[in-house]
Amino acid sequence: MNIRITGGTPADGTRSVSDAEMKQIKALQGLGFGAARTHDIDVGRVMSELRKQRYADQPSPAAAYREARARFDAALSSRDPRVIDALAPELSQFKASLSSGDVHVNKSISELSTQYASEDMIGLRLAPAVPVSLRSDTYFIYGKSDRLQTHDNDELSETGEAPTLKESRTTATYSCVSRGNKSFVTAEVLGNQDPALDEMMDMTESALEHRALRREIRIADVFQTAANYPTGNKATLSGNDQWSSDAGGNPEKNIQDARAALWRGKAPSDLVAWSGIDVADVLARHPNIVGHFLYGGSPVGLATPLMIASLFRLDDYVIGEAQQDTAHQGDTASYGRVWSGFFGLARVARRPSRRSATFCNTFRWSAPELEGNNGGIITRQWFKAEQGLGGVYYAFAGEAEDHKVQASDTGYLYTAPVA
Repeated sequence: MNIRITGGTPADGTRSVSDAEMKQIKALQGLGFGAARTHDIDVGRVMSELRKQRYADQPSPAAAYREARARFDAALSSRDPRVIDALAPELSQFKASLSSGDVHVNKSISELSTQYASEDMIGLRLAPAVPVSLRSDTYFIYGKSDRLQTHDNDELSETGEAPTLKESRTTATYSCVSRGNKSFVTAEVLGNQDPALDEMMDMTESALEHRALRREIRIADVFQTAANYPTGNKATLSGNDQWSSDAGGNPEKNIQDARAALWRGKAPSDLVAWSGIDVADVLARHPNIVGHFLYGGSPVGLATPLMIASLFRLDDYVIGEAQQDTAHQGDTASYGRVWSGFFGLARVARRPSRRSATFCNTFRWSAPELEGNNGGIITRQWFKAEQGLGGVYYAFAGEAEDHKVQASDTGYLYTAPVA
């Protein structure tokens, strides 16, 4: 077998390869290096380049593997025994240093990514949205006793006059407060994003989800503030009266007392119980509650929210599981439940209507003239070409709302029902 050699001695000549040398070449080729072809190669140049650009000097093991492999292939493909002999120690060291991480570059997959979100929100179930055409206005309140107060003497003689009924009207006001936030993504990020990401969609979703969480926090503050309830419609439990105590308290009587204290209006409404998951878990396994339900003659393991609602003749029992990080952005995270430490009942409007008496409503300015309006929720996107290398995309979400206690005596609050 003849090999053409350029450079070195003999120049432009040929030499015979011995059986031993050919065996070494075959062994190297069996390891995946080299190719069975003949071409010109400058041995001195190859060895110089290999030593100038040693694989150990490369910025990452995977990049070093790819570049070193290419150089070894190019050099060994000549089948020049002088090149092979010169590379043998370096090649052995290179192969001995390889690991699985050196021959694979990690990259993102497109099928999976991780993102956290807050859990179920109940705010608008308890304080439903009431569309209003003006940011602020008044609404009428009928006197509480107007339809409850009767005349003692309502008997009529043949010519007598009927007693006159008297009713009163007062007013209350609402004022929608504008709120919103925006998020952004640069064109450079969009051009460099991996397949698993959709930064434009995430930008808009982030703005909307923050609005929903902020609304949930505001409504929870209304319902979990004892000052929003009249004196006879709130109580604080402690010691053995708490439902999580060893004594177990008396949740049946407490909930019945709360229900009996509620007022109602003429318009249809739902009577809804609410709490955080801390209270709901205690009620679900409380022996006094579970003992009311049998399956096949045996007590059930847990009481569901609908079972609890049916036991006390309620229309629903909603559980707030939303979570929030109360720390400021950039500070160490501090996670907690939005709804926690309270149990309550409230009359909730089935739909906005006159002559209703419900605990709380969300007055939402319908904002018909604003761009990006969808039922009072405002969203829009825009692009600023003058920012950054390729421009910046922005997304905004906002609303103008007022969470207003309409009839405080249609709600009841228990503070600290569980320890």
